[in-house]
Amino acid sequence: MAKVIDLTGRKFGKLTAYSFAHVELSSGRQMAAWLCICDCGNKKIVQGHHLRGGKTRSCGCASHDWAKKEGGSRKEWPEYLVYRAMINRCENKNVRGYKHYGGRGIKVCRKWRHGDGRLSGFECFIADMGRRPKGLTIERNDPNGNYEPENCRWATPEEQRVNTRRSIHAYVGGVRVPLIKYAKRTGIRYEKLRSRVRKGMTVGSAARLLLRAGAMVVATSVFTPDIAVAHDWYPFACCSNFDCRAVGAVKERPEGYVVPSGEVVPMTDKRVRHSPDGLFHWCTVAGKDDGKTICLFVPPRAF
Repeated sequence: MAKVIDLTGRKFGKLTAYSFAHVELSSGRQMAAWLCICDCGNKKIVQGHHLRGGKTRSCGCASHDWAKKEGGSRKEWPEYLVYRAMINRCENKNVRGYKHYGGRGIKVCRKWRHGDGRLSGFECFIADMGRRPKGLTIERNDPNGNYEPENCRWATPEEQRVNTRRSIHAYVGGVRVPLIKYAKRTGIRYEKLRSRVRKGMTVGSAARLLLRAGAMVVATSVFTPDIAVAHDWYPFACCSNFDCRAVGAVKERPEGYVVPSGEVVPMTDKRVRHSPDGLFHWCTVAGKDDGKTICLFVPPRAF
């Protein structure tokens, strides 16, 4: 047996190492272990590397108390299957898909893997992510980032399909969003926008070109209000540099401008402003596609 690291008197979660012991595995190999006393009074022999690595932090009472509080054994939760699958993708070379996760250096953060304080890794995972809504699964905002609280959320299958390493992304107001969502937001045909971006055009240049060319979708009620296309000339007092976006579905009529929501904004209305880039930009309350118009940036009139 290799040189033993003395853990006597050290505390690991609810366990305090009391005296040295050893555990004999089925193979006959002896592993360094310690007789530990739990805060609840129970005694438990734990392998030293499990104590140091944070795998075992109580005699079992902490998990029992937590499961009793939350309801049911944690292994019965659907979130536990997600949690174990996440770890396997990153650490088990025999798992299908490992090359796309652990093989690329993707890791599970230490807090979720080994726990924090009296909480196990899974308990920390639930504390940060919450219970999984029906039909959703774990998603990394940055497909090249690790599994950690700041980079993970519960997402729909559709959201996951458009957020992959192969997806093209646009930066909107400093926020990274999939190109397909950008296209839906602006009303541009996604296939045409993607084609031009792949040929080397920037997203902004391709979008302006296609909007001028009229490459819009037939229906424009597909806007997703969680994305706003910000420009430095959007007035903060009116749009807060957030609620405005370029649109290609504004119609010019003698009575005024018909915006995607169907509202008619008279051409003499004080909400109508000059568009510096020659495109229509529409600002609504909270950026919603059925919201009331706050202001409308317009190119030179056709009438």
